Amino acid sequence: MKFLTFLILVSSSFSSIAKQCSGMVIFYLSKTEIEAESDFKYFYNSIYPALNDINIETLYVEKLPSKLDTCFGVKVEVKPSNFEFELGYLLINSKAQTKYISGVITDIDLLEETKAFFNSAHKK
Repeated sequence: MKFLTFLILVSSSFSSIAKQCSGMVIFYLSKTEIEAESDFKYFYNSIYPALNDINIETLYVEKLPSKLDTCFGVKVEVKPSNFEFELGYLLINSKAQTKYISGVITDIDLLEETKAFFNSAHKK
């Protein structure tokens, strides 16, 4: 039994080492934008697996923090005033560069925006 526990611990350690976070997408929807909530949650649930596959962590929030601890160990200042509406997406790459997208966009469009943002960050 102890050997099995050891194997599980070693296996989970290797999988966490192999899969490192390369960025984050914050889904922001304040309580004042309730009419968009079902679309927003649908797009979040649709895109989550695709983002996870490319090592991008997602976070769904109703209130934006002023500073955010990222999955890659850097604190990023969040500026809610950069959103035109009280809903949208905040993309953060491993260089702590940010991109704010206001409003609701489809899961396909968000995935394309995310890939373009993260690919351009790797080229710089």
